[in-house]
Amino acid sequence: MAILHQATLTPTKPSLIAAWLPGQPWFDGDAPLVVTPVGAYRFDDAAGEVGIESHLVEAGGRTVHVPLTYRGAELDGAEAFLVGTMEHSVLGTRWVYDAAGDPVYRAELVRVIAEADTQAELGHVSR
Repeated sequence: MAILHQATLTPTKPSLIAAWLPGQPWFDGDAPLVVTPVGAYRFDDAAGEVGIESHLVEAGGRTVHVPLTYRGAELDGAEAFLVGTMEHSVLGTRWVYDAAGDPVYRAELVRVIAEADTQAELGHVSR
């Protein structure tokens, strides 16, 4: 069950995505980029250590799916997948990764597909 925190994020998720997207070889939009959130869904990390969230955003005239993971420490060997860092007012510094490069995301995605599961049930909001 995903735990949501009532928190301030700096930079915001759309700002972090907007700064990262133009540098991706599969994205042909230009910076500066305006990113508008369309929706999002979460998966659970069985160990409860990694936040897993996928964003659907409008960016550069198209809808883009951006799966991200959030970690409390750097992921060894994943420098190429680092989207950036953000300050979370409850959890502190979070390292944000393109989830395709995160083994926790890949394992959870395989599990969700194999079990025909859905997104995480949203738990309580931590204040």
